[in-house]
Amino acid sequence: MTTDYLGGNQTVGSASAVRVTVSFKGTDQSIIQSDNWLMAGIAAQGPDGVYGGCNAIDWGYTFGLWVAPYLPQPHFHAEVFEGHEWVNCLPGYVKSIHSWTSTVPGLTINSSVTLIMQWTEETLDYSVEVDGVSWFLCSYTPNETALHYFMTGTVDRSWGIFPLPNTVKFLQFFGAWSNYNIGHVGWRSKLSHLGYIKTGESSWTDVSFAYSTDGLNSYWDNTLGWGGAAYENVKIYSTNQKTAFFYPNTAGITTGPDTLLWPLPSGGGCPYVYTWDGQQYAIDNNLLPASEMSNGIDVEDYYRLEQPLIPVYQGMALSLYSLQIREFENEHDFIDHVKLIALDHASDVKITVTPEGEILTYRQPLAPLWCIDNNGTNRLNEIASTDGNVSDPTTYFEGYPDDYLILNFGKIDTENAKLILRTDMKKMDECILVQIKDSNGEWQTVEVLVPRAYWSMEAVNLSPYIDKNENLMVRLFWKYHHRLDYVGLDTTPQENFELHHAMLVSAIHSADGNVKWKLLQNDQNYSELTPGQQIQLRFLLPDNQNQKRTFILYIEGHYIRMET
Repeated sequence: MTTDYLGGNQTVGSASAVRVTVSFKGTDQSIIQSDNWLMAGIAAQGPDGVYGGCNAIDWGYTFGLWVAPYLPQPHFHAEVFEGHEWVNCLPGYVKSIHSWTSTVPGLTINSSVTLIMQWTEETLDYSVEVDGVSWFLCSYTPNETALHYFMTGTVDRSWGIFPLPNTVKFLQFFGAWSNYNIGHVGWRSKLSHLGYIKTGESSWTDVSFAYSTDGLNSYWDNTLGWGGAAYENVKIYSTNQKTAFFYPNTAGITTGPDTLLWPLPSGGGCPYVYTWDGQQYAIDNNLLPASEMSNGIDVEDYYRLEQPLIPVYQGMALSLYSLQIREFENEHDFIDHVKLIALDHASDVKITVTPEGEILTYRQPLAPLWCIDNNGTNRLNEIASTDGNVSDPTTYFEGYPDDYLILNFGKIDTENAKLILRTDMKKMDECILVQIKDSNGEWQTVEVLVPRAYWSMEAVNLSPYIDKNENLMVRLFWKYHHRLDYVGLDTTPQENFELHHAMLVSAIHSADGNVKWKLLQNDQNYSELTPGQQIQLRFLLPDNQNQKRTFILYIEGHYIRMET
C-alpha cells in the first residue's frame, strides 16, 4: 500500500515519524513453509544530504512484524538499506547495511501491534505498542550523511529528462511480504491506523487515502524498488475506516497495483484552522463540518480551539494573536464571516460551546451510573475519561450506523445539566443524535452533533429536560461511523467569565491579498479558498489579567466538494 502526503495529486512532503498497526489474528502459523515467513509493516525512504545527482544515494528503512514456523512467537524485524539510485548516471544497486530482530513478552499471533519509527536529532528510534503496552526496542545511529526524516508522497519516475513508467512511492505499508508466496489459505493480515508526524509538527496525521502496490511496482526511488514478484491470489479488502485486510483465496483473485483502497475523506468539514503555538502554526481541527449537509447554504460554526494559541506579540495592554485557515483537501470554501472570542476565567473552570453558540462552563462532570450499548454491553470504561488514543481501541467507543449508547445519570436535583462529550472522526453525514425521552416514553432528538477530524469537546445544554422525580436518561444514536472518548454531566451553576470580541486586524489571502473587509460581517461577500490556499488572520485582544483564557472561533460560510 502507498499513500500521497496531501490531497489527490502527487505531492511530496517529509515526516519525522511513521506508524502502522498490524495484526495476524486468525493466522495458522503452521501452514507457513519451513523455509518461509510472513511479515507486515512499514517501508520508508529517507534521502541523503550529500550524494545526489548522477551518484545519488537514498536510504531505505523497513520495520515489520514477522512470523515464521521456526520462531516460537512473533518477532520484530528491522533493516536499513543503502540505495545507490544512480552510479555515474546509470541505474545503481542496493545493499543491506544493518538489521536486527527482537520480541517482547506476551506477544502472540493474535496480538495487535503498533510499529513506530521516529527520528531524533541523533538516532532513528524503534518502538512498539503490543495490546496497549508500550515497548522501546532499539536506537539506530544512521550514516553521517543521511538526513533525519522520511519522505512521503509520490512523484513520477524519470531518468534525467526522460520519463519512466510508474511512480516513486516514498512511504509504503506492506501487508504481505514473504520469502516466497505461501500459496494457500490459512493466513491473513490487517493494517490500520496508518499515520505519520509531519516534519516540524508534534501530532500524528492519519493517512487520508491509499492505493495498492506490489513488488514489481514498489519503487522507493527512480531505479530501486522493494522488489519481488507480485503476491498472487491475495485480495485486499478495505473499509472506510482506513483499514486493509489481506486474505489469500483459491478463486485466483489478486488485487492489482494502483487500486484505490480508500479515498480522500468525503466531507465532514473543510477547511482547517491552524493556531500559532509560539514556534509554528499547528493544525487544530476542521471547520464548517455541518456544511456537508447544507447543500451550498451557509452554516455557522462555533469551535473551541483545542490547541494552544500564543500571542505573536504581547504589549503592556494588548496582545496580537495569529491563526491560519487552510484548504488542503479537495473542497472549494466560501468564507463569509470570521470572529475570535476570548473568554477569561478562573483556572479551575473549563469552558466549551454548544453547536448553537451557547457558552457553557463546567468543572468536574459526573460519570453516568451506567452506560450500555445496543447489544446490552457495558461501555462505561470506554467513555469515563478523556484518554482517547486512536491506537488503543480500549480508550474510546467506536460507533457505526444505528449503534447507540444509553446513559443513566440518575436523579438530578439541581437546575443545571450540561452534557459534556469528546468526539472525533469526521464523516459525510450528520453523526450523533442526542436524545431524551418525551412524555410518551419515546426518544426525541434534542441536538445533532457533527464530530470533527480530531478530538474536540462538545456540549449540550440539557437543563430544560431535568425532571427531578425521574432519572436523567440520555441516548446517543449513531448515524454514521464515529468515535466517542468521553461523556459526563456537569451540574454546577454557570461560572463567571470575561468575554472579549477580538478585533480583526488583518486577513491576508495567499493568492488574493487583503480580504479583511470580506470577513467582517455576514453579507455573502465571500473570501474563497481552493486546495493549496490559506488565509492568515491576526486579531488584537486586551491582555489576560492573570486568568486562564479559552478561545472560541466563529466562522460562517460553506464549502463544496470539487471533482477530482
